[in-house]
Amino acid sequence: EAGKLNYQDLSWKINIPGKKCIWSFWGFGARDSQHHDAIADSTERELESDALQYDSRMFTGATGVNFRHQINANTFLSSVASFTGYGVQLTQSAFTPDNYFHEEYNIKSLNQRISNRTYIQKKFSARHTNKSGFSVSGNSFLVRVQQAFSDSTSLQSTIDGKGSSMLITAFSQSKISLSERVSVVAGIHGVYNNL
Repeated sequence: EAGKLNYQDLSWKINIPGKKCIWSFWGFGARDSQHHDAIADSTERELESDALQYDSRMFTGATGVNFRHQINANTFLSSVASFTGYGVQLTQSAFTPDNYFHEEYNIKSLNQRISNRTYIQKKFSARHTNKSGFSVSGNSFLVRVQQAFSDSTSLQSTIDGKGSSMLITAFSQSKISLSERVSVVAGIHGVYNNL
């Protein structure tokens, strides 16, 4: 038996035009859960899963803003800032063959990211277009795992970690058309990661 299932989700996008620019606000979110109650009376159990009690919760979501500005006929600026996250929490307990109720495991995981990507694209001529910009992102995570190694022991921590990192990139690249059938893309990229 799957137990009680629950699904929820939401998404949106709003565009706001301005003078030579447009703002777009967007986002989505989803939350799922599953819950199963164990049957305490061993005589009423028909399946092995009837002795299990578990609860799972999962979510994911993102929100951000896009900005695009037409600087002139040949140049525009584009920028995106966003925040994303997802997580999972799982717990499970069970009745032993002796009908002793005990916890089996508890798991929690959480990941988050905030980022920005900005670039300027300029058309110098019919044959040459350049795009230059940068991106910055910060990431964080948390992982905790507790589990019981036997029916008679309590939960013990096996994994307990958290951390963060930052990634910065900068780039400039050009596309040059040598003929109607041949084009060359060349540029320079730099990356910094503080892992």
